[in-house]
This record gives sequence, structure tokens and C-alpha cells, in this order.
Amino acid sequence: MTPFRTERTPRVRKLVLVALLAACALAVHTVEAAFPLPYPGLKLGIANVFSLSALMLLGAPAALAVTALRVFLSALFSANLFAFTCAAAGGFAALGAMIPLYRWGKTVFGVPAISAAGATAFNVAQVAVASFWIGSASVFYLLPVLLAAGLATGWGTGVLADILCQRVAPLLGQTGLRIS
Repeated sequence: MTPFRTERTPRVRKLVLVALLAACALAVHTVEAAFPLPYPGLKLGIANVFSLSALMLLGAPAALAVTALRVFLSALFSANLFAFTCAAAGGFAALGAMIPLYRWGKTVFGVPAISAAGATAFNVAQVAVASFWIGSASVFYLLPVLLAAGLATGWGTGVLADILCQRVAPLLGQTGLRIS
């Protein structure tokens, strides 16, 4: 046994990977936020690649940590309470949809479909929070466009997350992705 090899090494690797995924998610979110929105509430959601990857590689608690870190730190940098509440509600709703689908239906649905379900949940939660903030249900008119775009971008996000995980899993000593 070498002095640097301890029984805590896997925990440290997991912690480092969570931190790296959260940092990547925050960086992508920041870049994505710099682009103008073509439609209210519409964005690609590429930062969610990293939350989904955390779910696939490390399990639900890691995915929750990556999402929470991204949402909290982006809110800290932007100082925008409205954006924070929309991102928090959407991010955790997306995980609420993706975790059980990944856990029990990965082989049935596939990662892109699971990601599209997460994008759908994100959009519904985001519009609900916006409705609460403005005190009107009128923002629900945005939902059809957001849901259609979310299905497409969610599918793409799932493809990207699947590719990332296939590349990272061997570095973690995983022969296949674990179902958490």
C-alpha cells in the first residue's frame, strides 16, 4: 500500500468529479446566459448535460449537488432572484423527472428521452414560477413553444450527456454506467 492510496480515494475522486461537473455546468450556463433569448424563457439548457452526467456516473445525490451548486452560484453571480427561483424550480423538477426514469427505465427509454422528460419538467416548473411572480396565469401561453423546444433541446442534451459519460466512465474504472 502506498502512502497516497487510502480507502477514502474513491470518495475523494467522486467529490472532485462533482466539483468538476458543477464548474463545467456553471461555465456553460454563464456562456449560454450571454446569448439573447429568441423567445421568453427559451434556451438550449446545455448546462444540464453535467447534471445528467452526474446522475449517470455517480447517482442521484451527486446530480442534486451539481444542480444545486450551479443554481446557487449562478444566482450569486447574477444577483437575480427571479432567475434563481426559475432555475431552482426548473432544475429540481427536471431531476425529479429524470432520477426515477433513469433508475427504473433507462433501458426502456434511453438517455435522450429521459433528458427530454427532464426538459419538459423544467419548462413546466419555470412557467409556474413565472406565473407566481407576476401573479397571472397568462404566462402559460408560452408553454407550448417551450415544451416543443424543450423536447428537441432535451433530446440533444441527453445525447451529449451520453457521449460525455461514455468518455468519462473508463477514467473512473467503470466498464458500464451504473444505474443509481
